[in-house]
Amino acid sequence: RGTGLRAAVAATARFPTGFRERANRFIDVGTGTGHRAVDVALTTDVGAGRFGARVVGSYERSFAADYVARVTPPDQPFAPSSALRTVRAEPGDVVSFSARPFVRLAPPLALQAGVSWWRRGAATVTYATDADSIPGMPASVLARDTRASATILSAGVIYAAADAGRGGRGLPLEASWAWEQVVGASGGRVPKVRRVRAEVRIYVQLFD
Repeated sequence: RGTGLRAAVAATARFPTGFRERANRFIDVGTGTGHRAVDVALTTDVGAGRFGARVVGSYERSFAADYVARVTPPDQPFAPSSALRTVRAEPGDVVSFSARPFVRLAPPLALQAGVSWWRRGAATVTYATDADSIPGMPASVLARDTRASATILSAGVIYAAADAGRGGRGLPLEASWAWEQVVGASGGRVPKVRRVRAEVRIYVQLFD
């Protein structure tokens, strides 16, 4: 309603509670990266009448961790079991930025479009110990093509009931549906995905 500006800062800590895929099984699927990470994001909303935009910028820092891997170049994924070694890897930092302008059709409903960009730095991989090293095969081959960036376009709808309930003290709800597609990439391998993303956010007041 009217013209407004608001901003929020969020900090997230990710613990290595998931498990990486087991290197001795080619068809194993992992449940996590095995790395600790922290993420800081700034979200800014600006609006004037029926029009507005949400701008989000974030930075993610992952920390090094040891795990067992088949030390082989990306173009040779089926390495023998003799290539199993313990390595120490530090993923590259990730910087992302997105801008999603919208036009409001009704007080809680709006159409939105958007463009997102992210960049991932090159990873660093070394052998955990000298005894793990393979002559003529540096562990850094696992970091090949890890530096990458991509641009994504999106379009969809968003529903935001910020003052639901009696006297505006109900449960704020925000839900969105969007179609996304990667339209450009550089650096290493980036999947050219086309997907539908649905999000629901519920805000609860912990203290009165």
